[in-house]
Amino acid sequence: MKLFQIIALFALPLFCVAQAPPFDFFEWDKPERVELDSATELLYISADIHVDQRFEDDGFFERRLIREVYIVNSSDEIENNNRVYIPTSPTMELTTAEVRTISPSGEEQFLTDDKILTGMDDDSGQEYSYFALEGLELGSIIDYYYIIRTVPSYQGVRFYTQRFDPISTFRFSLQTPPALIYDIEVYNTSDTLIEIIEEDEYRKYSYTTQDVPGMVQESESPSNILRSQLVYAMDRNLANGKSGISSFAELSQNYGAAILKDWEPSEQKVLAKIKKEFKIDQSLSPGEKLASIESYVKDNYNIVQSFSGSWQEAYKQKVLTAFKSTRLMARLALDSGVEVQLVFPVDRTSYVWDPGFNSYHYFSQFLLYEPESEMYIDPSSYTSRRGGIDYELTDAHALFISLKTVGGYDVIKHDFGKVPAPSYTYTQQNINSHTVLDLDAETAEIEMEVASSGYYASFFQPYADRMDKDDEKNIATMLYQNYFAESDPLTYEFLNSGVSHVGVDPWLQKFTGDVAELLTSAGPNYLFKAGQLIGPQSELYSEKDRTQPLQIDYKRTFNRDLYITLPPDYKVENLEDLIIDEQMIVDGDVEAKFVSSYKVEGDQIHIRIDEYYDRVWYDVHEYEDYRRVINAAADFQKVVLVLAPY
Repeated sequence: MKLFQIIALFALPLFCVAQAPPFDFFEWDKPERVELDSATELLYISADIHVDQRFEDDGFFERRLIREVYIVNSSDEIENNNRVYIPTSPTMELTTAEVRTISPSGEEQFLTDDKILTGMDDDSGQEYSYFALEGLELGSIIDYYYIIRTVPSYQGVRFYTQRFDPISTFRFSLQTPPALIYDIEVYNTSDTLIEIIEEDEYRKYSYTTQDVPGMVQESESPSNILRSQLVYAMDRNLANGKSGISSFAELSQNYGAAILKDWEPSEQKVLAKIKKEFKIDQSLSPGEKLASIESYVKDNYNIVQSFSGSWQEAYKQKVLTAFKSTRLMARLALDSGVEVQLVFPVDRTSYVWDPGFNSYHYFSQFLLYEPESEMYIDPSSYTSRRGGIDYELTDAHALFISLKTVGGYDVIKHDFGKVPAPSYTYTQQNINSHTVLDLDAETAEIEMEVASSGYYASFFQPYADRMDKDDEKNIATMLYQNYFAESDPLTYEFLNSGVSHVGVDPWLQKFTGDVAELLTSAGPNYLFKAGQLIGPQSELYSEKDRTQPLQIDYKRTFNRDLYITLPPDYKVENLEDLIIDEQMIVDGDVEAKFVSSYKVEGDQIHIRIDEYYDRVWYDVHEYEDYRRVINAAADFQKVVLVLAPY
């Protein structure tokens, strides 16, 4: 979502003087060949990012030169790098692009921008551009660059200075008119020196670092916020005396006024029409009122990426952008006596949060927050209802903006806080199954109900009431085969489908089936794969010592009641294999657990499994405890019961 549309470009004038020439020219140099050991599959000899902001005849623009020189040293990397992708966007102009390859023997091949090809991504439908490279060998060097021209980004830009493969030399520069003062910060490395050159014609910021190791990839690691990275944002414009250009205070004042303050007289007519259509029940609690407002807006308006029409046109066409949707929900809430705050959350999977570095790059969308119920809503998402927001925005730092009345005047305040992660009871995947073992047919007759809520329900529940019969059958078969890969369900049924149930009722999936893959004969005995009743489980291996913390998507819980009816005259010889108890206890609190037990009631075995994870972050020293719990579920999934005759 594109934010900050209401922030005007910093007011002119700038010092409109000649700068050093832009890098419209480019000369190939001869990269130094590096000998690699077999363990290094790819090495960046150099990686360069250079940004030039300047006035041109048709306005203020930015040119970016991106250059990468790297050696491919394995067949996998040759396959992975036989294309060089060039970014395309309606907001940028590609001014030039070239690529060359250098074989181990020194032979060079060049491709210029007239050789750029295009393709279409099957999933997103987005067009992309690329160079196709041929004749790559082990030890080939790929050297490419491109220059794009676009509107300057100045209120917060992040570049990674570390890749997943090692870099011999990384270079960055930012050249601007001398009146523009930027703050620059480098994170997750001890090499943080920024060099500044000040001339009459320009100011240039430079950063160079060498021998950057490749980022180690570990499961469930927040690698995007652990990698070394550089961020820059404009602070001042000396030409007009403007300061705090990228400050949190400036953002808060601009957006707080635009979203939380009363509407303009020209907009009040549309608001009056909306209020006439939508009557809020004043007996509801503040949280219930906000949920009611959310449902009204999302059920009656299409929320789109862009729409430049007026409020009158938006009302007639029933179309809102995320910005307009947020304004409307906030205004309806405030006018009904509900206090709401505007929240800018920081995606915890993507950005290093530094409250001392003022920048807008942290923020990509709005939330609204109602303090009494502690409810957060996402005005931009049709399927997000009643406090359900993207998990990346939970357990996340955030900027909170509120409207206060001081001395009879409306005043915008801001503060920092955190959007909490929902409890582990919010996201559940619960199973209640009844299995009858038919030894004659060597099948397990399954009757199963799966109840999904929270993030586990978000994949299908909002849309399931709109599925046609073919889609419903395909989804039901896919879900069923997640447990029993070689079988199709005999019957299936979905209950509590549609957005009206999101956040209110669990999404129920009911199945029946005859499953042969669970039961096999072994002489006079039979083997029953009871563990597969809980479906596939992830398993964490630990061949090397963990070096990075874990960040899981969301807290979650699994409650399972599995009933197995045994055939007459048979017993289970290894019932104790069903008992597993692994718990992660920190300061007396159970932070994660997998506990399974059983009861025998006549010819029926009742297996009860309680599993949950009440944390999002796990430090490195806690990894082994977390791994034990995760692997306990995987161990249970492998349990095979031995049925023997009496």
